[in-house]
Amino acid sequence: MTEKKRAIALGFFDGIHIGHSALMRRVLEIGNANNLVPSVISFDTHPLSIVSGELVPLINSPEDRAGLIHRVFGIDDIIFLHFDNVTAGMQWDDFIDHLVDEFGALHLVAGHDFTFGSGGFGNSALLMDKCRELGIGCNIIPEVTYDGIISSSTYIRKLISDGDMERAVEILREKGLAAAAKKAGRIAAEGLVFAALTGDRKKGAVVEVNSETDFVAKNQDFINFVKQVAEQALASKANTVDELATEKWAADASLTLKDVLTQKVATIGENINIRRFERYAVEGAGAVIEYIHGGGKVAVMLEMASETVNEALIEAGRNICMQIAAMSPRFVSRAEISDEFIAKEKEILTQQAINEGKPAQIAEKMVEGRLNKELKEFCLLEQEYVKDSEMTVKAYLEQTGKAIGGALAVKRFVRYETGEGIEKKEENFAEEVSKAMM
Repeated sequence: MTEKKRAIALGFFDGIHIGHSALMRRVLEIGNANNLVPSVISFDTHPLSIVSGELVPLINSPEDRAGLIHRVFGIDDIIFLHFDNVTAGMQWDDFIDHLVDEFGALHLVAGHDFTFGSGGFGNSALLMDKCRELGIGCNIIPEVTYDGIISSSTYIRKLISDGDMERAVEILREKGLAAAAKKAGRIAAEGLVFAALTGDRKKGAVVEVNSETDFVAKNQDFINFVKQVAEQALASKANTVDELATEKWAADASLTLKDVLTQKVATIGENINIRRFERYAVEGAGAVIEYIHGGGKVAVMLEMASETVNEALIEAGRNICMQIAAMSPRFVSRAEISDEFIAKEKEILTQQAINEGKPAQIAEKMVEGRLNKELKEFCLLEQEYVKDSEMTVKAYLEQTGKAIGGALAVKRFVRYETGEGIEKKEENFAEEVSKAMM
């Protein structure tokens, strides 16, 4: 028996649609008004998988569902009951007694089509009657529609079981498209970067796909999607994200990448954005080498020129990628720096010196020294090698080239860091829910 006194929302909550939202908002409202802990009770396995013996696929794991409920509604008290044959055999009234005795339920909230107990004999009407008998509160959320569409996972499953797959898919797509449009205005500043290469390392692509929260970025479905987008970019001839989005999806030619992205937004529940990509193709001798840091927070892709392509070259290239990930150079060498860039840097450094109170003639000399130091930081080959500060990156490449029997050269590189340059919006989800209830 728990000491907590709870207002509990009952349901499976695999994905958050508008019907679930009504449940969550109601339990928050009741909990806050009556000094009860707003809670959610669900199951680790879909009950139909046990009752029917046929596996019901899940959109989200229990951990992902808990994270989604917390992120969107600010509810921390989430309990997953283990659903097995014993649970399936529990009588409906015993189930309610169990919620009261074990979890301190003083108010229950469920959907109009909620069924429970052995044989599914428990329903919303019996739930209301039992709660009155026990002297606890109960709210039943009526059927909720979204732009005229019934928003109920039970209703969708009924369509599927009746063989009306076309209508079920139609409703889900319509709902997803509508939800995606509303989410498009949210800032997607988290996410992942990833790289994909051909087996011979002659081609490579790096992508950044953004989400709104770090929680979604750790979702396996999202991770798999980012990897697939990288593979799509690798095989594509598109030059822009818009062009890439209109291409047929490699895994299902009946869809475009944009279609799949919209479905992901609807399924995962956040705005997702393919922000950018870069693709390399080696001309002549050499290889593309990649490095992913921090589980997808930073990605580096590098083109190395070398007559010899072997494991030693790959190791050297990966060491250079790590250097780029850590030190963020902007150029390979000074040969890439434009006169306009030098002039602008001189202007900035001169103004800094003047602001420090230095006379103009002294400031000019200071600028030359500061500019030289700055360019060493900007240029990869002039940076101190992070694994051996006694040498530069250029010296490391020369040393490694001699060891493998041929000159090595960095032709180009790209470094992506998740969310760089995007203003991140701090969300207070409790406030967001409160506003939605007004």
